[in-house]
Amino acid sequence: MYKKIAALLFAAVFISSDFVNAQDTDAYMGVIPAPVSVKKTMGEFILSQETILQADTPNNKAVVFFRQFMANNMAYNKQVGMRNATSKSNIIYLTSTGTEGLPAEGYRLTITPQLITVAG
Repeated sequence: MYKKIAALLFAAVFISSDFVNAQDTDAYMGVIPAPVSVKKTMGEFILSQETILQADTPNNKAVVFFRQFMANNMAYNKQVGMRNATSKSNIIYLTSTGTEGLPAEGYRLTITPQLITVAG
């Protein structure tokens, strides 16, 4: 009986440690839909109430959807502004610039500690 319990406990610990390691080895870092390629760099972007949303076309349907998502899920109720080169940090920028070589449903996601750019 004790051998069965010990074996079951060992299996549970082994499986749970495997799940913890699996989170670190996700090649796509949780991005959905999975990207064609990923290049991981140092740093992290901190999403806060000071984050600024900017877009080439603030009234674009996808931009409006993203702003509503942020309002409903993050209690972030700021308006989306036009791209402003003087703003230097804590920005999420939505654009279609530089997407000429992407497939119809393609996108380019670039994240630095100062800026998230979604081009698509």
